[in-house]
Amino acid sequence: MTEYLNFVDSLAQKGGTDQIFFNSGPNHAAIVFATMFKYANSEMKMFCGGFTGEVSNDKRYQRELEEYLKRGGKLKILVENDLSNNPKSQVYAIFRKYSSNIQVYLSQGKVTDKNGDPLHFAMADDRMYRLETGTIDYTAEVNFNNPEKVDILNYYFDRILLSSKGHPISLN
Repeated sequence: MTEYLNFVDSLAQKGGTDQIFFNSGPNHAAIVFATMFKYANSEMKMFCGGFTGEVSNDKRYQRELEEYLKRGGKLKILVENDLSNNPKSQVYAIFRKYSSNIQVYLSQGKVTDKNGDPLHFAMADDRMYRLETGTIDYTAEVNFNNPEKVDILNYYFDRILLSSKGHPISLN
């Protein structure tokens, strides 16, 4: 795992490398998210299942998320399932601690590929993205410096966010 961590970190350093790479499995997903939190400066957007804990309970993920929020980073999150009161989903404790930096909404829309399979995605600072094409096995395409692809993902995120604004998830 150290080799993968070093590889991902090297691509994210100094503004990111415009290189697509792939990951699969919850451990790789946690490394990618932790790296995005580590190198993000201002805003992250996430469209996800709901933080079951399989990825988000990873200690590195949680540490880098908290450091990002301490630096004043902002998070906008759309979840397909409200797990905010599920004790297995430890990340909500961090969300509650930094609730002024975070907006979480129950998604009123879905994103699918051309075959109708669900997609999840995250973007940071209008340049980094992780596009999860396999929501069961966490298979994803990642790039730390592709503003054009992030623009497309932002478009879908913002459309779903508009229809989801009336469904906030309380972090109090």
